[in-house]
Amino acid sequence: MTKEEQKQINDLAVVVARIDERTINIEKTLVNMNKAIDKAQNKADEACYKANKVQTQLSTLKWVGGFIAALLGAIGGWLGRG
Repeated sequence: MTKEEQKQINDLAVVVARIDERTINIEKTLVNMNKAIDKAQNKADEACYKANKVQTQLSTLKWVGGFIAALLGAIGGWLGRG
């Protein structure tokens, strides 16, 4: 093997090592991104659950309020006749 061939092999080895290092860094970044996405999804799921719970409570309050208003209207009409 000539000196030039050895130099080319060494240069190629350096390039391969850098590619390997960059690949490892990309893999670590992807793992961290997936963790962040999972965390964000969990937060979104929790917010959706809470929003649905509040919506159910508001619907219940609206129904109860309507019932009370109808009841008061009926009582007012009944008292108005007397």
